Amino acid sequence: MIEIKNITILGAGNLGSRIGLQAAISGYRVVFYDLNEGAFHRAHEVFQKILKHLVKTEQLKHEATAVISSRIFFTTSPTEAVQDADGYFILRNSARIIGSANGRKTVSS
Repeated sequence: MIEIKNITILGAGNLGSRIGLQAAISGYRVVFYDLNEGAFHRAHEVFQKILKHLVKTEQLKHEATAVISSRIFFTTSPTEAVQDADGYFILRNSARIIGSANGRKTVSS
């Protein structure tokens, strides 16, 4: 059985960012792939709000936020995104991103 330590999230939007943050909180190294760098900035802002709330409600110690943040990475390179991945999530709208990133035709539902 493969031990999963590194996860790639294809799509750093609303859903992907929250799945990735939960994975990082759970101890996984997370790489977000997106063509839109603006999605990374928005995701980072959401992370900070959620982590601040978890500290405020005593669900998380403040010291843990730096450790969690150190597990999160962003890239616009499809090669970098998957090079260390043990598993990955493809989110609904990401099929278009994958198709335009690697030149292959993909089907988006």
